[in-house]
Amino acid sequence: MVAITRTVRSSELSRNSREVFEAADQGPVLITRRDGDTLVLTKASQAEHDRLGLEFASAIVAASLAPDAIPFVERLRGPFPVAGPLLRPGEQEAYAQEVVDVARDVPRSLDMTSCSLPCTRGDTVVDAWDFLTHRPEETTPTNYRLKGDLATVTHANKIHARWQHKLSGGARMWFYVDGQTVHLIDVHTRHPNATK
Repeated sequence: MVAITRTVRSSELSRNSREVFEAADQGPVLITRRDGDTLVLTKASQAEHDRLGLEFASAIVAASLAPDAIPFVERLRGPFPVAGPLLRPGEQEAYAQEVVDVARDVPRSLDMTSCSLPCTRGDTVVDAWDFLTHRPEETTPTNYRLKGDLATVTHANKIHARWQHKLSGGARMWFYVDGQTVHLIDVHTRHPNATK
């Protein structure tokens, strides 16, 4: 979550709306009202980012509340499928520890960018999830079709274009799209040798 950058009275919205909106572009603005609850004016993208961050945090809490007899790595497979077969056994434990470390920081600041394993950086994961659930086949500098031998993948006798989504820190997600479904093929915590 981003800290409140300014507090204004509701009357400022009509008298100095341009100034209030410019302030909202810099961060959330608290709007006080005489006859109602205080409001927060923020960019929709920031509100969505915060919502996804809270969703991420709630998934971690849910996994942590599962029966203790089940190893934490196993409990993470529901909300975070990448913790499963896409990571090698040693990486699964590191992933689980990073998730725990991130979760411990959440109540203080919701700044989920401080962990070292690239594929579990909260903001990065939230941004990747948002991108892949809204526009997975949009070509950008960080999301594009692979070429050569890696250009396609066959699943159930059907050939699909193989895409790569780059995350900050060098991590890569390989996926294909079938209708309205994005299928993760592989997750690399660093630049994969196959594309060097």
